Amino acid sequence: MACSGQIYGLSGRVVRADEWHENKILSKHLLRIVPPDGSERVAPGYIQMALGHPMFGRPLVVRWAFGTEGPESDPNGLGDFPAARLAPDIEGEIADQVERANALRR
Repeated sequence: MACSGQIYGLSGRVVRADEWHENKILSKHLLRIVPPDGSERVAPGYIQMALGHPMFGRPLVVRWAFGTEGPESDPNGLGDFPAARLAPDIEGEIADQVERANALRR
């Protein structure tokens, strides 16, 4: 996720990093979001959808940005992101669709 930049520009944009991104220079202003291990594991595609959702995700992420010239997001604040949790099969279907969209975009 881009953690700095213009509000409603690149700041808060979420991209799923994959093998295409290996050995590429992207930016020094990125947050790497890694899903937690364990029984409460959330699929990366679902996290991407939740954080990047245009009504329920990105506006919250951008709201937490601080600073005036190039607002910055605090990586510690993402741990408290209030993502809606759904039934595991529904979250899995959403994650699969996001992953499919990422593959088609690649």
